[in-house]
Parts: sequence; structure tokens; C-alpha cells
Amino acid sequence: MNHIAFPTAHNAMSSKADKWGLPNQPNGLRAQLDAGITAMMVDVHPNDGSTDQASLGKPMLCHGYCVLGQRDLQDAFADVRDWLQTHPRTAIVLVVEDYVAETAIDVALTAAQLRPLCIEHATGAPWPTLLALIDSDKRVLIMLESGKGSLPWNHAYQTVAFDTPYSAETPEEFSCDVLRGQAGNDFFVVNHFLTKGLSSHEDLAKVANHNPLLLDRVRKCATKHNQRVNLIAVNWHTEGDVLAVAQLLNGEP
Repeated sequence: MNHIAFPTAHNAMSSKADKWGLPNQPNGLRAQLDAGITAMMVDVHPNDGSTDQASLGKPMLCHGYCVLGQRDLQDAFADVRDWLQTHPRTAIVLVVEDYVAETAIDVALTAAQLRPLCIEHATGAPWPTLLALIDSDKRVLIMLESGKGSLPWNHAYQTVAFDTPYSAETPEEFSCDVLRGQAGNDFFVVNHFLTKGLSSHEDLAKVANHNPLLLDRVRKCATKHNQRVNLIAVNWHTEGDVLAVAQLLNGEP
């Protein structure tokens, strides 16, 4: 599995279609999957009560402040499960920036009936091929950024992955340096998006997401670390060439 390139939606839950403030993506989770996105970065926070006191503390997809946009985590997991049931030969990756207990995420996974599809991989063991995982119907890899917890579906992000910085304001600031994790970990994540104040993510994606810039950076980072790039994370996934770049990489030996 760690030889595959996954086109990745950064802050996948934050979408214009769902009327989030300052959205990172044009459409919701299911539409992203329909479009060919196979990895999603999401943030999970306890509901801060800003929009619904009744669900205070419940795990929600939020981007920092739930008032900017929110979605019940269990509901989102159920949506992913339903999509996977109609696409039995697809596997996905979920990178979770988690601010709730591992047990709260586990409850949502179980209630949404997504838990049985989760990959359980022992640290240090060789990764099965994507085909083997699909054949065994283990098709959801979850990484928690906090590194906390020990349930078998929980893969500590900085143990199994390493990534590049994510604070570039211009293409010239893109770097292949390691921000989190250690070079040589199993999955290489390239954060390829621009963030500049309150600038529109859609407008910034028009600058960042197209070839040759995108492909050249992925190639440069792979060469620097002598390792295949696995997750290519972008904002506004419909803009540019992230799907084409992932397809190209997956066609290479």
C-alpha cells in the first residue's frame, strides 16, 4: 500500500458546497470521492456549542471553530462507508487531526459501521499490497496526528508517515524539508497548498495545483528523500492536476 500515490484533499470537510466559512474544497466528502480523491485530511474537535448546545462535546468535523462549519463525525463516517460499499475495489486514507479521545472516534467508527473496513497494521511489519487489502475488505487506513491511543485501527501519523511544511504563502516557499515524522517512514506526505491570510483557497489553488509546478515538486521531493510520494495534499482539488500526477506516479514501476 505504501507504494501507491493518493490524490489528497486537505481539510476535506471544509467545503463551499456545505457552506463552510473560508472553505478549502469546492465540494463535500462524497463528491470528492466521486471525483477520484482517495485520501482526505480532516480535523475532529469536540463540538464547542457555538451552533448547537445540545451536542456540546460531541466529536465533530470542524476547522478550529465549529461556527465556521461543522459536521457530525459519525454522519461523515457513514457517508464514507456508503460510498465504499458501492466502490468495493477502492481503498482510502484518512489523516485525522484529532482533538478528541481515540475512544470517541472509535464509537463513531463503530456506529457508522466503518470500523470493520479499517486496516489494522502492526508497527514495523511490511505493508500488504493494495490489492491484498482490497481482497480482504480492509480498505480504510486511518492515521491520527496526535499519536495518542492504541486501538488497532489507529496508526500514529508521525510513526508511519513524514511530511513537508504546510505554511507556504508563495510557490517559491515550497520545501521538501521534513516537518513531522522522520524521513524513511512508510508514507511520504507532500503538503502542496498555499495559505495567505484570508486569501481564497480557490484562487491560491489556481497558482499551486497545476503542472509543471506540482509534478516538478513531487519529483524533487521524491528524489531528495529517495522515496515515493504517497499523499499529494492540495486545496480545491478540482483545480489543476493532482489526479493526473497521482495516476502518472501509479503507472511507474
